[in-house]
Amino acid sequence: MRKLKEVDRYEIAPGVFRDYEKSHPRYRSEWRKVRKIVLERDDYTCMNCGITQEELLKNPTGSKADDYLNVCHVEGKEDLRPEALITLCRSCHKMLDKMWSKGLPYTGPDFFK
Repeated sequence: MRKLKEVDRYEIAPGVFRDYEKSHPRYRSEWRKVRKIVLERDDYTCMNCGITQEELLKNPTGSKADDYLNVCHVEGKEDLRPEALITLCRSCHKMLDKMWSKGLPYTGPDFFK
C-alpha cells in the first residue's frame, strides 16, 4: 500500500487555497505567514505591471502557476523578511529570473525597465 504524502494548505488569494507537501521548506508555516503579509502589503497587485489577483482570476488560463500572483525573493532565497520579497505575476516573475540569470541584482522598481 502506498503511503499518502502529508500536505499543507495555504491561501494563495483571498478565499483560494492550495495544498503543498509539508516537507517542502518554502511552504512551511513561516513562509505562509510572510507571504500573506507581502500580498496584503502589495494589495494583491504585481509590483511591476500592475495586474491584480482579481484580474488574473477573471481570465483564467487553467494553470495555477499563471492564474495566481507569486511572492518572489529579491534578495537571498532564504530571506523571509517582507522587505526582501515582492509580489509579481508569473510573466514578471519570469523576467526577474531571466535578469538574475544574467547576473543583474534587483535594484528596485526600475529593475524591469
